[in-house]
Amino acid sequence: MDPTLYKKTTVPRGFTYHYYYSPAAPGKPTLLFLHSFPTSSYEWHRQVEHFQPQGYGIFVPDYLGCGGSSKPDYVEAYTFVALGHDIVHLLDVAQVDTVVGIGHVWGSVVLSRLSSLYPDRFKGFVWLALWHIPVFSGVKDFARSIAPAIGDVPGCWTYLGEENAYLACEKNIDSFLQLLYPVAPEIWPEWLIPAGKTKEWIEGNRQAGRPQWLTQEEYATMRDILVRSGLKWRNIYYSTAFSNANHESDSREIRQEAMAVRRPALYITATRDIGCLASIGKTVMAKHAPHAKIVEIDAGHWLQFEATEQVNRELEVWLDTLL
Repeated sequence: MDPTLYKKTTVPRGFTYHYYYSPAAPGKPTLLFLHSFPTSSYEWHRQVEHFQPQGYGIFVPDYLGCGGSSKPDYVEAYTFVALGHDIVHLLDVAQVDTVVGIGHVWGSVVLSRLSSLYPDRFKGFVWLALWHIPVFSGVKDFARSIAPAIGDVPGCWTYLGEENAYLACEKNIDSFLQLLYPVAPEIWPEWLIPAGKTKEWIEGNRQAGRPQWLTQEEYATMRDILVRSGLKWRNIYYSTAFSNANHESDSREIRQEAMAVRRPALYITATRDIGCLASIGKTVMAKHAPHAKIVEIDAGHWLQFEATEQVNRELEVWLDTLL
């Protein structure tokens, strides 16, 4: 991603966002990519490298607490609704009109707020791994809705929501990264989901190595971004999830009739993702976006890395139907 195309804009709440922006060629929409935890705009660099040369506009923000964006220290700053309002302001400043939103996991939830609050600003929506989440009713309900077989809040959520967990994550940054980006899929059921196991992994500085689907350069870049920007602010997303802040903002701003997706939609699900079960996603999309195209890809949680060519191809085919 060309570093000269990064910009900074301050939103009405007083926070400054760092984002990548390349204007669209005539007749092409702008693709808004929304990243997940614990990453930054760099999460989407393989998609940027694929779609930008085709003339698509590219807009990829670092969320609050991530990359080069502001890092407030209170949970209310990080609600999904507030992030959605901020992103629309960024689009307004850039004078972007025709937008297709694309989100991955936490980014998928922000995308859902944009679908509910600003449907007329978008030409379509794409959810990767995690599906449309119309409201956030509380962390336990949310956890059970995305992976009911787990039975409770995943242990990693509880640990990352602890006030000082970021200190161990920063100290043992490679252990943290190699748990979040597992070299083998069986690592997550053993170490990410059960209570206490994420703490044991990170504070014990366990390391399993870099997965084959991440290059050494990608791993080093992601590591550097985390080291430079810190993990304290990223972990606030989990503190926010355990508070009532998201539930209160959703209840205040999202009407019942706005929960349905009213624009063309694509849901790309990863069949080997134990954190976002494909069967649940297809059921939810059938209820809230019955018109959505659903594509299943044989990959894990980070499908934009694990199955880059297939993800890009499916996005390209679906985008062609919008033109």
